[in-house]
Amino acid sequence: MSSDTAGGGATVNALLRINRWCDEFEAAWRAGGAPRIEEYLARAGADAAALFEYLVPVELAYRRRRGDHPALAEYAARFPNVERAALARLLFDSGGAIPPVLGEYELVRQLGSGGMGVVYLARHRRMNRTVALKAVPPDAPHRDALLRRFAREVELTARLEHPNVVPALDAREDAGVAYLVTAFLEGGDLGRLVRATGPLPVPVAVRYVRDAALGLAHAHARGVVHRDVKPSNLLLDARDRVSVADWGLAREFGRAANTSAAPALTEAGMVLGTVDYLAPEQAERSDRADARSDVYSLGCVLFFLLTGHPPFAEGGFEE
Repeated sequence: MSSDTAGGGATVNALLRINRWCDEFEAAWRAGGAPRIEEYLARAGADAAALFEYLVPVELAYRRRRGDHPALAEYAARFPNVERAALARLLFDSGGAIPPVLGEYELVRQLGSGGMGVVYLARHRRMNRTVALKAVPPDAPHRDALLRRFAREVELTARLEHPNVVPALDAREDAGVAYLVTAFLEGGDLGRLVRATGPLPVPVAVRYVRDAALGLAHAHARGVVHRDVKPSNLLLDARDRVSVADWGLAREFGRAANTSAAPALTEAGMVLGTVDYLAPEQAERSDRADARSDVYSLGCVLFFLLTGHPPFAEGGFEE
């Protein structure tokens, strides 16, 4: 190898130029801007192809810090001459250990994340059907405990078949990633709706809460309590109907409960749920929550829909 050549056939001078482009690009993001990759590629000339591989991860990192969820479809439209598989590798390799394809499902973009996993908009490649896919990454903290909870979520969700419960479609494990596939409801959640439009008219809010109550009643009749009823877990479909989603904290109660499994899934003194909508008895001990706890939380949701904020905005209970 000659002294002016680096590995991979790129000259040292080319790498120096690419480094300068990258430094300028990242400096623009640090300064609060939103520089366009396309503009840098147009200026880079012969270095454009190599530069692209460096700029995309930088852009993804800064966009995610700002709360964006970059989508594969977006980048495919922006860069139509780049193979979709190459774009998928760039997007997902820079965002975690979950591969861009799981079984028959191609991950399109991230919808959200939390303590129980990451939720993606996904597409079944053979059926060309859009779904929601919730995954537990192989490198997730406390993964063994998460997988136990995930298995319970899969088991309990499979029991529920009701127009006001988001249906489960599939559950598998591929590439070390456990995942649950559910229907994707394009209307968004009630929390986002209220943030976008403000408090809802009384008849609309009551109708939405009635829908959720019917779904929860179905679960309660089968011995399942949700334990995390909140606006973001109530989703709207194309017919403006609400369905209850995300049964990650659900458990059995009453005669259906398997008490021998409870200690492995809920440790004593552990508080589960979202504090703004949490029933007092659930705050004291999560494993004793029952149908009444969900009803309390749904009442808090109704308050939010009518006012734009939860009953106890400071996150606590009145004395």
